[in-house]
Amino acid sequence: MRRRWTGQGVAVGVALALLWVSSGVGVYLFLGSHRSDLTRRAARPNESGASFNPALARLPGTLFLAQEGAIYRLQAGRFTTLLTAGGWTQPAVLPGGEGLIVVKRDPSGFSDLYRVGTVGGRPVPLTQDQGQGAVQGRDPGSQLVTQYWAMYPRASPDGGQLYFATDRYKHVRCCPFDVTMRVVQMPLGGGALKFWTVDAVTPGDTHTEDGDYAGGDAEPLPLTAGGLIFVRYAHAGSEIGSELMLLRQARAAPVPLTALQDHCSEPALSGDGLRVAMICSYGKQATSLEVAVFDGTSLGPRTILVSDVQAAQPTWSPDGSRLLYLAPVGASGHFQLWSTAVPLSLPTPKPAATPGRVRAPTPSAPATVAASPPTAPLPAPVQLTDNLDFDATSPIAWTS
Repeated sequence: MRRRWTGQGVAVGVALALLWVSSGVGVYLFLGSHRSDLTRRAARPNESGASFNPALARLPGTLFLAQEGAIYRLQAGRFTTLLTAGGWTQPAVLPGGEGLIVVKRDPSGFSDLYRVGTVGGRPVPLTQDQGQGAVQGRDPGSQLVTQYWAMYPRASPDGGQLYFATDRYKHVRCCPFDVTMRVVQMPLGGGALKFWTVDAVTPGDTHTEDGDYAGGDAEPLPLTAGGLIFVRYAHAGSEIGSELMLLRQARAAPVPLTALQDHCSEPALSGDGLRVAMICSYGKQATSLEVAVFDGTSLGPRTILVSDVQAAQPTWSPDGSRLLYLAPVGASGHFQLWSTAVPLSLPTPKPAATPGRVRAPTPSAPATVAASPPTAPLPAPVQLTDNLDFDATSPIAWTS
């Protein structure tokens, strides 16, 4: 005879089911409350869940930052979306704040430059780097590659010319993945490219003496007096180093401003053109944010503002009193926005031993970079965002 459930049995079964469900949910919530920040999703700057320091609202002017392929506009402490996610990065402000130059990266292996208004609108393409892929040469090691990268755009002070790094016209003679970047100039309205950095031995050949797989030249900063500062990535013994270089005219021999072994890069020029901020690593995992006086020919002794972090992308405030930069926070490693003050007085460059010659930089140790400490202690850096994750390879654009 089939047994039937009694009322008491049903009650016990329901109680056990509720206990199992509640226990499972309770354990899940308990474990969830103890999860590592490594799984914490970064908020988007324009989301209600984004967390900011009130000091963010006191920043003057307008900033543009990249996160997850989107460009965000920050004004009066409020973020708005300028370009929705789509591979956008590396914004650069045009003189007078008349627009931005931005990079659009394509997953298939190329990038292009676009011009867009500071309040949005349809981006206008300035380059066309998609090409037709690779054309096979006479042997498997000879390829003429027609997909290119355009990166780190900067407009000339008069707004008429555009400088950026590209591997266009590269001829890969032996090594298909040896992408060597070079700095070029192009009219802002479009036109032919003019190479500024080339092989000093064989002009016109972009495979240069900095060595195979080193990286080449990038991050140009046009100067008001003409010429530009850029970063050269080259072999330094058994590793790849980076140094700031000064170039007075196209295809001339560049002059080093820092030593290759100091691994300095990501230069930022103050609005008055008299100071340079940079990131230096000395071959270590941690980096330091440093500043130096620039007299148009050489750099003065560098002063460390922030050390033992993974700082990136320093950017001067319009009045030159502060620097913004990116640095990771917490176990998640998400890059947040930070601010630090800059000393009013910095050491000036030492004169060269021989008049008319540029003093060659020598490698520095991190602990001895600063010639002397600031006359008054600087306040500690201020963390401006908490749960965002800005693109650490994208410069910050700041305009008044």
